[in-house]
Amino acid sequence: MLVLMALVACIGQLSPVDTDQDGFTIATGDCLEGDAAVYPGAEERWYDGLDQDCDGNDADQDGDGFIPEAYAAQFPDWQRRFIGHADLGLGDCWDEGETAPPEALETVTLRGADIYPGAADAWYDGVDQNCDGASDFDQDGDGYNSAYDANVDGLVGDDCADGSPNDPIPKDTCTDAPLPALPPNQIFPGAQETWYDGVDQDCDGQDDFDQDGDGFRVCEECGDTDPTVKPNDAPELWGDCLDQNCDGNDGDQDGDGFLPEGYDSTCPDWATLNPSRALGDCYDSLTEALPGGGPLNGLTAPAPGAVFPGATDAPYDGVDAACDGDLGEFDADADGYDSAAQLGYDGQPAGLDCDDDEALVSPGALESCGGVDEDCDGSTDEPDAEGCADHFRDEDGDGYGVGAASCLCAAEAPLTATTSGDCDDADATLSPGAVEVCDASDRDEDCDGYTDNDDLGATPRATYYPDVDGDSYGDKASGGKSLCETEGVYTTTTRTDCDDARADVNPAGQEVCDAANADEDCDTVSDDDDASATGEVRHHKDNDGDGYGDRADGGQLRCDPNGTYVVTNKEDCDDTDANISPAATEECDEYNTDEDCDGLEDDDDPNVDLSAGLTYHPDADGDSYGASDEGRLLCDPNETYDTLDARDCDDSRATINPAATEECDALNLDEDCDGLADDDDSTARSGGKTKAYPDADADGYGDETSSRHFALRSRRGRLRLGQQRL
Repeated sequence: MLVLMALVACIGQLSPVDTDQDGFTIATGDCLEGDAAVYPGAEERWYDGLDQDCDGNDADQDGDGFIPEAYAAQFPDWQRRFIGHADLGLGDCWDEGETAPPEALETVTLRGADIYPGAADAWYDGVDQNCDGASDFDQDGDGYNSAYDANVDGLVGDDCADGSPNDPIPKDTCTDAPLPALPPNQIFPGAQETWYDGVDQDCDGQDDFDQDGDGFRVCEECGDTDPTVKPNDAPELWGDCLDQNCDGNDGDQDGDGFLPEGYDSTCPDWATLNPSRALGDCYDSLTEALPGGGPLNGLTAPAPGAVFPGATDAPYDGVDAACDGDLGEFDADADGYDSAAQLGYDGQPAGLDCDDDEALVSPGALESCGGVDEDCDGSTDEPDAEGCADHFRDEDGDGYGVGAASCLCAAEAPLTATTSGDCDDADATLSPGAVEVCDASDRDEDCDGYTDNDDLGATPRATYYPDVDGDSYGDKASGGKSLCETEGVYTTTTRTDCDDARADVNPAGQEVCDAANADEDCDTVSDDDDASATGEVRHHKDNDGDGYGDRADGGQLRCDPNGTYVVTNKEDCDDTDANISPAATEECDEYNTDEDCDGLEDDDDPNVDLSAGLTYHPDADGDSYGASDEGRLLCDPNETYDTLDARDCDDSRATINPAATEECDALNLDEDCDGLADDDDSTARSGGKTKAYPDADADGYGDETSSRHFALRSRRGRLRLGQQRL
């Protein structure tokens, strides 16, 4: 077949002819020319060694990458047989594409592609997804299928713990408490059983807390290794160290909670056999002798259940019911003396106790007051008996005595007083129980050694207070003294003086304004806080803080300044400026301010500080230039001294000043005040001059080669005005 396929392939390569008439040639995808059933898209017949649909795959129907082992066995050349086989693996245990294996549970929705070597295996669904051949119902791999997970046929295995969610949870069946689980591969039929861990290791179904299999758990019986020992109605064999009926009692026959003496020697595990029971019972059954003997005095013997350690021991019967070895059955009150009314073991009165019901009555007891013969001597309430009281002689019958005391249970005249200390037993009005009276006789009525003022209990007393300053008012700070009458400085019963060192300070005093702010009338307020204060002074506001009050402020009468009214003067003419006050210096300023508040400003104030002033000069001719020979230091110019420029050389002529033009005039005036006039002033106007020539020979004719202009009045040198020498 292979030779044929190769031959056909070669022919196909040589001749692209569709020889098998299947509609495909080798060139168009036919993988076996010569077989009309083989061509692209043909129906694949799986596992027959032919690739009918020419997709290169004949063995991996479900496309999971693995082929069945049987295919490889049938076609050893399977990997080279078709191109698609080269990358496939072996071992697919279910290769059908769209169906699950028949052993799968009905609820399983697997496809063939989900089953292959190495796939994740979901336990207990009946499918071996990873194709490892292991049972899908033996998760722990111990060789036993789960007893709680059925296969597709409804059958289960024998493994009672396989790791399945359906496995039982280990618990203590006595208490229902959960217990730790074991690895499931340690639990299977035939495994070694460990009792009382809540796990049925060998899966035999037996309760893990009933080892002997008698139907009773270890918590319900007294021995879980012997099936014959369990709760039942069988009679107990007392004292044989075996609790046949599991009632927790093998040695306490009378049921009093105590085991017979010596039982612990016979049964060393007595405490386990007899829980909640103790040792030491001295009479456990009627077959035993009564402890101590008896009964005596006609009394009935106690039952065994009434005899045990700590039981109540009935007196006088001669039986040791408390098992304490004490045979003193004739001392019911436990005072150490046996009863004189009961017979003892010898038939004679047991003792000398005249009242065995009362522990305080016996020959050894102390006699006490109360009409009872406590010491059994035949007498009652003797002197000095316990509970007696001291009694004293009381002749005046005031309840207080004198002399030595006698301890009696009851008064016996004249020893009738139970209290001593009477300072006069002939006068019933004097005694420690009397009230001290404030009186002129100064008697000690209450016998305490103190009288009147010295006795704080004297009445009627009053509280006196010290009046050191003698103003008849007591010191308010003093607690006073309770006295019958005045004593030293304690002379008044009033306590209202707030300063007992000053006689002028008391509720009747007059409040006055003072530097000490004293409260002279003791009404708790002083000076400005007291409306009755005298000596007030009117205080004014000082808004600018310069020490002078506002001249316009009406002020307020006060003893002392406060935050608003702080000074006693009102001389400030501007209380908004601290630089203006009667203490300020008058200064030159542009606003003509009256700094010293004297009603005068700047130059009008003879006290003005002229350090900032200027020297002004009079300008009589009104040319704005003052006379240089007169000036005055002023803050401001006035009508007379009105200019600062003192360069006017003639203040009587307005045409003469530094700003004027020098003119040629007959008076030879210095109009511009530069110290030069007319011809001497080069700035003089030429319009007032004439040309002059020098006349050296004085002939009346000037030299024509030289000339100068001069005022008409000039006669300087030998010049001739207006004449030219020819």
